[in-house]
Amino acid sequence: MAIVKIKFRPSSVDGRQGSIFYQVIHNRVAPNNFLFPFMEGVIANLKVLGKIRTSETYAATLCSFRRF
Repeated sequence: MAIVKIKFRPSSVDGRQGSIFYQVIHNRVAPNNFLFPFMEGVIANLKVLGKIRTSETYAATLCSFRRF
């Protein structure tokens, strides 16, 4: 199971905006890659396992993130 956390990283320069980022944690390890490739891999694995409906739900979630 993966955990997605939304985090805020303040700017190191005074007066500048910080950034919001998503941290993905899977098997107690934070993936160094981006969210989209990680989710695509999870979706592919779910399809291999025969969990088609779950993979479709994850794919819809991925589309929502991409539109955002």
